[in-house]
Amino acid sequence: MLILNAAQFGALSGPSFLTQIAVRPDTIPGPSGPQTGTYRLYASTTSRSVAGMSTTFADNVGTLVFDGTVTDSTQNLPGPGNKRHFDIVTRFTTPFLYDPAAGNLV
Repeated sequence: MLILNAAQFGALSGPSFLTQIAVRPDTIPGPSGPQTGTYRLYASTTSRSVAGMSTTFADNVGTLVFDGTVTDSTQNLPGPGNKRHFDIVTRFTTPFLYDPAAGNLV
């Protein structure tokens, strides 16, 4: 589970459909090559703080945005500082309408 602070979405001018999530590899190289897994991804909005997420899973579940198998791979390209590029992308099968004014993204 992950809560993203609404302040990180300052580029949005209002409610917007989120259609994918992108993550980046760790700075320490992990397993190389494509990784395949089956996932269910949910998205929701919460008034809870980033540090105050409920430890009860059911309190944090929202809209199912992806349910299936993903094969992730990365070019592991350097980004700013010691970070990497956000190039591990999972496209949602159901877009999620997110409004940063309504709270943080779960």
